[in-house]
Amino acid sequence: PSLPAELNTTAGLTATRTSDSVISFAGTVTGNSTVDITLAGKVIPVVLAASDTAAQSAGKFKTAIEAALPGVTATVAGTAPATLTLGRAATADGSLEVTINAVKVSVAVETPHLPANINNTSTTVTPIARASNTSITVTTAATASGTVSFKLGEKAVSVAIGASDSAATIAASIKTGIEANSSGLTATVSGSGPYTVSFVQSDAAILGNLSDAIRAAKVPGVFMTESTTTPGTYSIDKHVFGATTAEAALSALTRIDNAITAVNDQRSALGAISNRLSYTVNNLTNIVTNLDMSRGRIEDADFALESANMARFQILQQASTAMLAQANAAKQDVLSLIK
Repeated sequence: PSLPAELNTTAGLTATRTSDSVISFAGTVTGNSTVDITLAGKVIPVVLAASDTAAQSAGKFKTAIEAALPGVTATVAGTAPATLTLGRAATADGSLEVTINAVKVSVAVETPHLPANINNTSTTVTPIARASNTSITVTTAATASGTVSFKLGEKAVSVAIGASDSAATIAASIKTGIEANSSGLTATVSGSGPYTVSFVQSDAAILGNLSDAIRAAKVPGVFMTESTTTPGTYSIDKHVFGATTAEAALSALTRIDNAITAVNDQRSALGAISNRLSYTVNNLTNIVTNLDMSRGRIEDADFALESANMARFQILQQASTAMLAQANAAKQDVLSLIK
């Protein structure tokens, strides 16, 4: 994790960020206090006591950070000033995931395991043994020349041992052999008797696999280039094309193809969304039109129909009146005959 630009301090103690992963401490704490530091989005409280020196304060920061963030290591060096350097804990297996332009890219971190038995052609060099899947122990010095060999995945590692090599020299030779004959491993030697040679995937190998995964994912707007800048050997850049060599031209064409594919994918997605929106708008328009027509039919009178009905009723009324008049006239005629 990268350190924040501003660091909280307390009376008497000065904490200065000198790089993304280094803090420099100076002075002595004058009173009991708690200082917060934010790493990887997590607020980590560090409890300091009065009279804590710069080195003691750095040590307390180290303890708090390593306890709060598994996988992160901190190293303290110096006294006045004291420096705290953040690093990555060595892990044999796991995964790494990053999100770039809303695209998640993950790679597996898999370190090859040592075989159950390590071949040793010099019987007097004892013991050189497998301590774990990723570590070897060397206990004693050599008394005769020989070879230590084993396989790491598909890679064969062979280390020549001299007759007078010390345990430290043998451990160093195994370290060199692992790094030289295997791909992407970093080995370290620890201890002083016995010595332990441990190895993990190197940062360069992990970043290289990650760069391949980013290329395969076709993340819009980015591509991977090799670089010598920290923190690794790969960096994410904007698209810059060159064709001074055949390889550069081929690489440029590949990047252009990837960019065109990414644009087509985005256009397809946007086109599908546009079609759905158009269908929804048309459907809502039809619904509104039908509702307005229904409301008009319910609220507004049909003038032609009502006019016809009125004329019909008038005709029926006039016909009834005429018939009644004729009936009355017939009765008057009968009465006149009687008279």
